[in-house]
Amino acid sequence: MSDTPRLRLPFLSPGQAQKELIHNEALQMLDALVCPVVNMTDGIAPPEKPAPGSCYVVPASARRLVRLRRVSRLVQQRRL
Repeated sequence: MSDTPRLRLPFLSPGQAQKELIHNEALQMLDALVCPVVNMTDGIAPPEKPAPGSCYVVPASARRLVRLRRVSRLVQQRRL
């Protein structure tokens, strides 16, 4: 990825001092905070493969469902 998903701010290319890592992370935060966009979903949860830079509103009931699924996976893994 050579730029941020929403504002198309250009990332620095990799160099020896690796200062581009901090700069590029700051650009990603700036991109998310300056231009917040929320996509609505008609379902309970966001899509399985959302586009880069997309955000979704998830109802509280869906968040609980996701937590329960995670807990059940952990329990199943520990039983094995």
